[in-house]
Amino acid sequence: MAQLIKLHEYISRYEQHPYRYPSQFIKLKKENWEKTQKDWEQQQAAPFYIEEEKAEEPAKKPWYQVFHRKEDTPVFTEEQKPVYVAPTEQALKQDFLEELFEFQLKWATSTLGEFSFYDHQFKKDHILRYFLKRFPDTFFVMYKPVFEVKQTTMEAETILIHPLGIEIISVLEDKPDVLFWASEERTWKREKKGQFTSFINPMLSLNRTERLVQSILRKHEVELPVTKVVLSRENAIRFNSEPRNTQIIGSQKHADWLMGKRQEQVALKHVQLRAAEVLLQHAYTKAVKRPEWETEEKEEFFN
Repeated sequence: MAQLIKLHEYISRYEQHPYRYPSQFIKLKKENWEKTQKDWEQQQAAPFYIEEEKAEEPAKKPWYQVFHRKEDTPVFTEEQKPVYVAPTEQALKQDFLEELFEFQLKWATSTLGEFSFYDHQFKKDHILRYFLKRFPDTFFVMYKPVFEVKQTTMEAETILIHPLGIEIISVLEDKPDVLFWASEERTWKREKKGQFTSFINPMLSLNRTERLVQSILRKHEVELPVTKVVLSRENAIRFNSEPRNTQIIGSQKHADWLMGKRQEQVALKHVQLRAAEVLLQHAYTKAVKRPEWETEEKEEFFN
């Protein structure tokens, strides 16, 4: 699972500790998955409904368990309660990733001393979920980041920072029967059932983001390759030639492109961490201090 180091204009824990959190995340995610997998294997042989031992305080629910009752589920006595156990290991992995996704949103919108009021629609953002759930742990994601530029702010395209380079990505999404036509003009075309409509050329925003990223890297003397990507997972993109330093990845190339990223077995690099650090330094953040009486909940991974 990729690491969400910056979400829009919200405060991120990676801003405070850009060198500590990435490696700690990888280590603790591995430890928690191994424990979760072991517990699940033991539960497979146990009865679905377990009798709760009497105690002064109820035992804390493991993070990956969900207690629920369906309409056709019989009523149980106070000594019993239903416990959901993932039916397959694949389902267990999906539950685990979903829980990590929730934690990532927390880390990307709060610190011990401050927090941001964030748009909860991000919880349902399928593109954000794609970047986090489909890419390796060594990939850092800056999703719709906002940067401070000459006393103003600018929302940039999604930035993917990995050990081998930085990719600035613009995602095109539409119904599967839509075809995109690229050009060098200010607008591109969207074709559906022979009907054409225009939309702003995504290269305009990609080029602005590239110039900004390159200027920040040069200022701090960080050398890491920067490329641009126009990505569409469901739609084909027709083009005569790819723009400079740009990959156009339509639906036919998407699977191979993604597999190449997932197979990138390279450990975290210092230059990658440094690049993330300087980009976070120039990112815009809007946050407020926590009330003095508010305490931070204990976290499962970073405590």
